[in-house]
Amino acid sequence: MATLLDLRIEKASREMNAVAAVTKKHIAQNAETEQDQEEYDQKYHALVQQYEKLQQQFTKLQQERAARINRMDTLHHFLETISAVPQVLDSFDEELWRATIEKVTVFHDGKMIFQFLDGTEIQG
Repeated sequence: MATLLDLRIEKASREMNAVAAVTKKHIAQNAETEQDQEEYDQKYHALVQQYEKLQQQFTKLQQERAARINRMDTLHHFLETISAVPQVLDSFDEELWRATIEKVTVFHDGKMIFQFLDGTEIQG
């Protein structure tokens, strides 16, 4: 099932391919017929800029999708770990700790900040 993000990635890819095809046609036309080179260069550079902009958007969307997949994997692992833990803990559970806590910052006054894997922070 395609997500909205997948559809945006597909659209960006189609647009990149379309601009690449127009650019290729423009280059071939320049090779076949005599043209004003200044006009050719202007159009060519505009097409290149358009393609590069689309490529940046495409890359950003792919990175966003990779980040989402990573978050989903982390959440899935967290849920598996949590479901295996009894509801009441009577001792420290290192696996649960590693599955939930990214880091703990301890300050000189004894204050601690716990940062969970999802970025949430609490003061302890």
